[in-house]
Amino acid sequence: MATAVEMQTLLDTANPAAFELLITTLTSTDNTIRDRSEQLYNECKKAAPLCATQLMQILRHSANMSAKSLCAVLLRKLLTKDAHAETGEPCWQALPEQTQAGLKAELLNVLQSETNRGILKKVCDTVSEIAAGIFESPENAAGWQQLM
Repeated sequence: MATAVEMQTLLDTANPAAFELLITTLTSTDNTIRDRSEQLYNECKKAAPLCATQLMQILRHSANMSAKSLCAVLLRKLLTKDAHAETGEPCWQALPEQTQAGLKAELLNVLQSETNRGILKKVCDTVSEIAAGIFESPENAAGWQQLM
C-alpha cells in the first residue's frame, strides 16, 4: 500500500520526475523493485485524471525512449481497458470533459511531433481506440472534430 506522501509525490504534475522513475522501474529485472513499482502504479491508476496527465507528460517530454514507449501503452490501457474504480466503465468515459479535451489535444500533438516510429504506432493505437469509443457512443454525436 502506498502512503499519502508517496501518492502526492508521484501524482504531482508540476514535477513528473518521480512518476517517470516509477515508470522506468516497472521494467526492472529485480522482482522486488518491479513488484513495488506495480503496486504504486496500480494505486496511481485510482486517480485516473492525474495518472493520465503524468503518462502524457512523459510521453510528450521525456528523453527516455523506453519510458515514452511504455507510457504510450500504459496510457492506452488506462483510458480504454482499465475500469474506473467507481463507475466500472473504461476510465476514458469517467474522465472530466476538460481532461478528455486536454488529452485529445496532446495525443494529436504527439502524432505531429513524434519521430520514433515505434512510439508513433503505439500512440496511433491509443488514438484509434479512443476515437472508436467516441464515435460508437450515442452521447458523443459531435465526435472528435480535431481528428477529422
